[in-house]
Amino acid sequence: MKKALIIEDSRSIILSLISTLKQFISVECYFAVSAEGALELLNEEPFDVITLDGFLSAGHGRDILKQMSLEQMNKTIIYSSDDAFVKECKEMGLSAINKRADIHEAMKQALIEKNLI
Repeated sequence: MKKALIIEDSRSIILSLISTLKQFISVECYFAVSAEGALELLNEEPFDVITLDGFLSAGHGRDILKQMSLEQMNKTIIYSSDDAFVKECKEMGLSAINKRADIHEAMKQALIEKNLI
Protein backbone atom coordinates (compact mmCIF):
# COMPACT_ATOMS: atom_id res chain seq x y z
CA MET A 1 0.00 0.00 0.00
CA LYS A 2 1.25 3.46 -0.89
CA LYS A 3 1.47 6.33 1.59
CA ALA A 4 0.20 9.82 0.83
CA LEU A 5 0.69 13.06 2.73
CA ILE A 6 -1.99 15.68 2.18
CA ILE A 7 -0.86 19.15 3.23
CA GLU A 8 -4.07 21.18 3.37
CA ASP A 9 -5.93 23.28 5.93
CA SER A 10 -9.48 22.81 4.61
CA ARG A 11 -11.31 19.76 5.96
CA SER A 12 -13.57 19.50 2.89
CA ILE A 13 -10.59 19.54 0.51
CA ILE A 14 -8.73 16.97 2.63
CA LEU A 15 -11.74 14.64 2.41
CA SER A 16 -12.05 15.25 -1.33
CA LEU A 17 -8.36 14.50 -1.91
CA ILE A 18 -8.51 11.33 0.18
CA SER A 19 -11.52 10.15 -1.81
CA THR A 20 -9.89 11.04 -5.13
CA LEU A 21 -6.58 9.37 -4.29
CA LYS A 22 -8.32 6.20 -3.10
CA GLN A 23 -10.22 5.96 -6.38
CA PHE A 24 -6.94 5.56 -8.25
CA ILE A 25 -4.45 3.91 -5.89
CA SER A 26 -4.41 1.78 -2.76
CA VAL A 27 -3.23 4.41 -0.31
CA GLU A 28 -2.90 5.15 3.38
CA CYS A 29 -3.43 8.89 3.85
CA TYR A 30 -1.84 11.20 6.39
CA PHE A 31 -2.52 14.90 6.56
CA ALA A 32 -1.04 18.08 7.97
CA VAL A 33 -2.85 21.41 8.29
CA SER A 34 0.24 23.56 8.81
CA ALA A 35 3.73 23.97 7.40
CA GLU A 36 5.19 22.96 10.76
CA GLY A 37 3.13 19.76 10.91
CA ALA A 38 3.94 18.93 7.30
CA LEU A 39 7.68 19.33 7.79
CA GLU A 40 7.55 17.19 10.92
CA LEU A 41 5.83 14.36 9.03
CA LEU A 42 8.15 14.74 6.03
CA ASN A 43 11.14 14.29 8.33
CA GLU A 44 9.63 11.20 9.99
CA GLU A 45 8.04 9.24 7.15
CA PRO A 46 8.74 8.44 3.51
CA PHE A 47 5.72 9.12 1.29
CA ASP A 48 4.90 7.89 -2.21
CA VAL A 49 2.83 10.96 -3.06
CA ILE A 50 2.49 14.36 -1.43
CA THR A 51 -0.25 16.87 -2.18
CA LEU A 52 0.52 20.45 -1.24
CA ASP A 53 -1.85 23.39 -1.02
CA GLY A 54 -0.32 26.62 -2.30
CA PHE A 55 -1.74 28.65 0.57
CA LEU A 56 -2.16 27.43 4.11
CA SER A 57 -3.64 29.55 6.88
CA ALA A 58 -0.24 29.32 8.57
CA GLY A 59 2.19 29.63 5.65
CA HIS A 60 2.72 29.29 1.94
CA GLY A 61 3.36 26.10 -0.02
CA ARG A 62 6.50 27.72 -1.43
CA ASP A 63 8.03 27.74 2.08
CA ILE A 64 7.42 24.01 2.45
CA LEU A 65 8.85 23.28 -1.01
CA LYS A 66 12.06 25.13 -0.07
CA GLN A 67 12.58 22.72 2.84
CA MET A 68 11.81 19.51 0.95
CA SER A 69 14.44 17.20 -0.44
CA LEU A 70 14.57 16.80 -4.23
CA GLU A 71 13.10 13.31 -3.87
CA GLN A 72 10.15 14.71 -1.88
CA MET A 73 9.61 17.51 -4.40
CA ASN A 74 9.45 14.98 -7.23
CA LYS A 75 6.65 13.16 -5.38
CA THR A 76 4.65 16.34 -4.81
CA ILE A 77 1.50 17.50 -6.57
CA ILE A 78 0.89 21.17 -5.88
CA TYR A 79 -2.62 22.58 -6.12
CA SER A 80 -3.41 26.23 -5.76
CA SER A 81 -5.88 28.88 -6.83
CA ASP A 82 -2.90 31.19 -7.50
CA ASP A 83 -2.26 30.97 -11.24
CA ALA A 84 1.19 32.53 -10.88
CA PHE A 85 2.27 29.94 -8.29
CA VAL A 86 0.94 27.07 -10.44
CA LYS A 87 2.86 28.44 -13.42
CA GLU A 88 6.03 28.90 -11.33
CA CYS A 89 5.83 25.29 -10.10
CA LYS A 90 5.30 23.95 -13.62
CA GLU A 91 8.30 25.94 -14.85
CA MET A 92 10.36 24.23 -12.12
CA GLY A 93 9.23 20.86 -13.52
CA LEU A 94 6.80 20.11 -10.69
CA SER A 95 3.27 18.75 -11.00
CA ALA A 96 0.85 21.59 -10.35
CA ILE A 97 -2.93 21.80 -10.57
CA ASN A 98 -5.16 24.83 -10.45
CA LYS A 99 -7.82 24.35 -7.76
CA ARG A 100 -10.46 25.58 -10.20
CA ALA A 101 -9.77 22.56 -12.43
CA ASP A 102 -11.69 19.29 -12.21
CA ILE A 103 -9.68 17.90 -9.27
CA HIS A 104 -10.65 14.31 -10.07
CA GLU A 105 -9.33 14.39 -13.63
CA ALA A 106 -6.36 16.65 -12.80
CA MET A 107 -5.25 14.38 -9.94
CA LYS A 108 -5.59 11.32 -12.17
CA GLN A 109 -3.31 12.94 -14.76
CA ALA A 110 -0.79 13.95 -12.10
CA LEU A 111 -0.71 10.40 -10.68
CA ILE A 112 -0.17 9.03 -14.19
CA GLU A 113 2.73 11.46 -14.72
CA LYS A 114 4.28 10.22 -11.48
CA ASN A 115 3.84 6.57 -12.59
CA LEU A 116 1.62 5.81 -9.62
CA ILE A 117 -1.23 4.44 -11.76
